[in-house]
Amino acid sequence: MTEKPPPEPSEPPEALELRMELAVRLHQDGELAKAEDIYREVLEVQPGNTTALHLLGVIALQSGFYEKALALIGESLKLAPHFPEALNNMGIVLAKMGRLEEALLSYQVAIHEKPDYAIAYNHMASALRGLGRLDDAVASYQQAIILNPEFAEAHFDLSHIYLLMGRYEEGWQEYGWRRRVAEFKHSDRPFSQAIWDGSNLDGKTILLYSEQGLGDFLQFVRYLPLMAAGGGRIVLEAPPQMARLLKGFETAHTLVPSGTALPAFDCHASLMDLPAILGTTLETIPAPPQYITADADLTNAWAERLGAWEDFRIGLVWSGNPDNTENAKRSMDSGLLKPLFQIPGVSLYSLQVGRDGEASTIFGDAATDLAPELTDFADTAAVLENLDLVVSVDTAVAHLAGAMGRPVWVPLAFMPDWRWMFERGDCPWYPSMRLFRQSTAGDWGSVLKRLSAAIIKEVMKKRAP
Repeated sequence: MTEKPPPEPSEPPEALELRMELAVRLHQDGELAKAEDIYREVLEVQPGNTTALHLLGVIALQSGFYEKALALIGESLKLAPHFPEALNNMGIVLAKMGRLEEALLSYQVAIHEKPDYAIAYNHMASALRGLGRLDDAVASYQQAIILNPEFAEAHFDLSHIYLLMGRYEEGWQEYGWRRRVAEFKHSDRPFSQAIWDGSNLDGKTILLYSEQGLGDFLQFVRYLPLMAAGGGRIVLEAPPQMARLLKGFETAHTLVPSGTALPAFDCHASLMDLPAILGTTLETIPAPPQYITADADLTNAWAERLGAWEDFRIGLVWSGNPDNTENAKRSMDSGLLKPLFQIPGVSLYSLQVGRDGEASTIFGDAATDLAPELTDFADTAAVLENLDLVVSVDTAVAHLAGAMGRPVWVPLAFMPDWRWMFERGDCPWYPSMRLFRQSTAGDWGSVLKRLSAAIIKEVMKKRAP
């Protein structure tokens, strides 16, 4: 951090105000280090400046230093206990630290101090959701929207909880607000052609494209047969990792890897918009037993690579995309999988790409690390055809196994992503999938115990004459 001389002790209040205004502008523009310098300069002159203390805490929060943020915001609240913005941000810090009950209390006090505080209602709803109090969370999100009808984040957050609860009609309607959320990284495509509105496609060409993660892509390509049945010609823009896997996907009349030139089309839509456009309800989810198939020659090549199929074969994935903000919650420490290695008659294979050497370090010779040989999802699909079971946290591999109709068991966080719903052991999107949920937040140990017991039953079943 650049050293700057402290302001003169005789500096008038007006000058300090100007310094604070500059710091806040820098802060809003993402110049955190420069803003922090000025906040500290102000505190040298006014140690009791609650705004400077609070905003230093916010910078610590934004930088991931939660203990530091807690101390700084707490200090500002000692001096100004009725400071609603500080109370709200204290709640955010506590929530980041997993202290949801305390976070909830902090939001409640913020709202008591500022009854029209829509942002605090939205954050309180998220804490309630994390605690499993879904109906209360819905009410809090709704109150945030009543206070600010154009509050895009509240609408988008409400969509997730509606979908989690199976209230799809309401959920898809709110889900459309995502494009108005500033932090949402997937903007609309700047095409001159119209976005498809569900009208007749007979004789028209529609471009469909991925919007979010690879798992989302795999989940929602299931809608292509419905689109093709309506007479439309489909151009599917696919992530490069999926191109070889989907080359035989019959309902994609033209497959185009992302980043390459697009052919002519009449209208377009994101795959993530199709459930809303087509009016998907919990009862009408298109969930065929299998809609993606591995290449037969590649499957045979992997069969030769893996050799005689004697033991019960399990593929393992314990972590998702590290760039996903929810990855820490949905992933587990690889060491927690060690109980599976004690089960007789089981052969384990790591499918965990992007973590070079971790499988060998943690598991030694007890597992075969196939990840270095998985060049794309076509290889992964061929491997899945040669396994008895896939055990994967919430990742694209779990989606792929489900789309292929392969047996897949998914360990889930207590409060999972919306698509896995709440308090059920099956998945309405994937008939071959079984869900193993944490009973309390962070409790992977009991999940692994239940998984191990269930695997033992499957191994015994395979051995039975």
